[in-house]
Amino acid sequence: MREITWLGITHLSMDQIASISQIRPEDILDTSKVRDVLETVRRLYGTIGYRDVAIVRDIRVHEAGHWVSLYFRVSEGAQSP
Repeated sequence: MREITWLGITHLSMDQIASISQIRPEDILDTSKVRDVLETVRRLYGTIGYRDVAIVRDIRVHEAGHWVSLYFRVSEGAQSP
């Protein structure tokens, strides 16, 4: 992977996400680690009251350069009482 981009995040910091992420730029794409990161971020949102957060991953393969971009699109939804 060359790029990992999170879009739509307003209630967590990128430092929080980076601290729990098992994936880093320049890693080889491992879809099980991607799933683990998604679930961990969902749980982190749940701890601050965002139980309906939706996260969609988008993997883009750049065949010419033989690399991958990974995008996470986050819809935080409403905070639960």
